[in-house]
Amino acid sequence: MISVETIVGALTSLGRHKLRSFLTMLGMIFGVGAVIAMLSIGAGAESESLRVIESFGISSSRLKNSKPKNCVRSELNRSGSACATSKRFKRS
Repeated sequence: MISVETIVGALTSLGRHKLRSFLTMLGMIFGVGAVIAMLSIGAGAESESLRVIESFGISSSRLKNSKPKNCVRSELNRSGSACATSKRFKRS
């Protein structure tokens, strides 16, 4: 249990070091505000993305990775992956 001496010592230290106490509180306020802002931005981006996807008019879509028919293994693009041809996405 916290004793009265501990509380009095803490309050005395806060009173003696006003600038340090103020800067600490300011840092905590900005830190909490930054976390809240990032969570809000993430939630807004997620809802906007879902809205755009729903505007396409499809309830679900699948992306299938498949090898193109005219792919030759020796053809490499700059990233090192085979077949630098464009990929086609089909709705299934």
